[in-house]
Amino acid sequence: MHAYAGNILHVDLTSEKIESEELDPELFEKFIGGWGINNKLFYDIQKPKTDPFSPDSPIIIGAGALVGTLTPGASKVITTYRSPIFSNDKKHFVDNAVSGSNRFGIMLKNAGYDHIVITGKADHPVYLKIFDDGVKICDASNLFKKLDIYETTDYMIDRYKNCGVVSIGQAGENLVRFAMSIVDYCGSFGKFGFGASMGSKNLKAIVTRGSKGITIADKKEYMRLVGDIFKGIEAAPTIEPFRNIGIMSGWMLQGPLANEGYWSFREWTKLYGQQKWLSMKKRKRDFACSNCMLACRVDYEIKEGEFEGLTSFSGSYFMPARIGQRLGIRDKNLSVKLLDICNRAGTCCLSTSGIVNWVTQLYEDGVLTKEKTGGLELKRDFETYLKLFEDIMKREGFGNLLADGWYPISEKIKEDPDEFAPGTGIRRGADCIQDIRFTTLDPQRFTYFTNPRPHHGGTQTAITLPKMKLDLLKEDVRNMGVSEDVFERIFTKTAYYGDFNCGIYGKHCEDVMAVHNGVGTCIVYAIPPFLFLNVKKIAPIYSAATGMNVNPEELKKRGERAFNLYKMINVREGFRQKDDECSKIWLTPRETPDGTKTIMDYYRKKEISAEDINMLLCDYYNERGWDEKTGIPTEETLEKFGI
Repeated sequence: MHAYAGNILHVDLTSEKIESEELDPELFEKFIGGWGINNKLFYDIQKPKTDPFSPDSPIIIGAGALVGTLTPGASKVITTYRSPIFSNDKKHFVDNAVSGSNRFGIMLKNAGYDHIVITGKADHPVYLKIFDDGVKICDASNLFKKLDIYETTDYMIDRYKNCGVVSIGQAGENLVRFAMSIVDYCGSFGKFGFGASMGSKNLKAIVTRGSKGITIADKKEYMRLVGDIFKGIEAAPTIEPFRNIGIMSGWMLQGPLANEGYWSFREWTKLYGQQKWLSMKKRKRDFACSNCMLACRVDYEIKEGEFEGLTSFSGSYFMPARIGQRLGIRDKNLSVKLLDICNRAGTCCLSTSGIVNWVTQLYEDGVLTKEKTGGLELKRDFETYLKLFEDIMKREGFGNLLADGWYPISEKIKEDPDEFAPGTGIRRGADCIQDIRFTTLDPQRFTYFTNPRPHHGGTQTAITLPKMKLDLLKEDVRNMGVSEDVFERIFTKTAYYGDFNCGIYGKHCEDVMAVHNGVGTCIVYAIPPFLFLNVKKIAPIYSAATGMNVNPEELKKRGERAFNLYKMINVREGFRQKDDECSKIWLTPRETPDGTKTIMDYYRKKEISAEDINMLLCDYYNERGWDEKTGIPTEETLEKFGI
């Protein structure tokens, strides 16, 4: 098989049985790879509504089809598992967490595997070693509850040299329900509990190393295609600022979208704007995932104060900037310290800081008392935050309750987290990374309603940045591999939205996401100011790499098939149309120092109501071929895709 490694690894941690299965060509002919094949494997072996921490609940890791090749940005690995986060009616969605990797994805494929299916539970702490010379379940008693994520990664690299590492820390070991794992320092499987799923299996880490190589079908044509993209990247005028400070280089455009309204944007810029981070950079340039020419991964070095000498890794300078604003921390060094606690223990810094912010506000309002917090006074100071963060990771005291997430806390204290006015919104039991009252309801943010995982990530296109010209959006949509009638439906003005149909547009962004995650290419290459990769460019690269001639329309159809299957996995878990409804708090105007924030269309011409959203959802369901009343794919749609 060209581009693919050609095998699926099955590991049962209970019986310690290890088997290799040849990758069936029908799988990639229908589902591309990575994200799509993960869904098929999970669909076939899952027992619906199983406890996420049960040994019977599988975790599946897959590398994108082009990972291991020279395709720019092809570093993505995907894990599919049942999230331990509780929705408000105690359901658990099935998550597809996507992460960049430095060595893990390449080494997995070079060891001979495209996918890993892990079931069972080890009777003691272990790590999984996947090397050329075989697969072994190794004792991790000297690592479990002793080494944090960074230390575990260091340990594996010191021991095995050029290896890829996925590892968990204290939060995953203690089954914090929003725990994550970190991949090769540079990416994460977060923020919906994959770290806890690993912890529930006594699995401390997965280590990969291989040298078998990946073959390319048409080397000459492949190198011509990727060479053109390399040249375009190097010629881009925005490349150097991006390599220097990552997505923070777009602070003036993206900062207002990530703002949370506690401070004015001017004040936030003064305290946490892009210039503030230049003095903390550990290295001259940011580091990158494999095959990445953009290099957006940042690290920090605190050079003064109580935590002088601390170094930490993260995906973006926006993370400590947002922790600082929502918790009222004006010293960026202290925000970095809180981020570092999350990274080393392996938990989502935004979920952790969001929950701490919520319960602190409830304490200030008199709703929570010392009797309910175990005697802890919830002050708005760094020392209190530090204790709460550490107690969550350890599951000690009041932190033990907070570690269970939003709705278990809600059930205990009788408060609805979706009525937390400064909150970013709750979807399927998880806090949203972005508040659409600040970002606008564009096609990317619309997928908060429709994507089974409550996340906007992966659906980025030209609409990611605000107020892009309509002609640019139209060109971007044409590059998705859509037909002319689809194009016309997207760009038909609607009275309940504006210059295009956000619901129909969002559907096709999801299909494109499935393509990117199937081949393993980073979505940053598909957004302004770069726009280097789209389905029309990926299709010939994929064809040259694999030797299978696939046009953009067919590749997108495979993405659509995979997305429908992903939906059906979550339908089996009990999710229906009502779970797509708008978060209550998003429909409440937010008063901020910069004015009142409400849900607006992409061009900020119209305020969007609940009725408008319902109309867009109906358009979305019809475009997908799903039943409007249930939100479930119809029999005709499933037959169309052979699901």
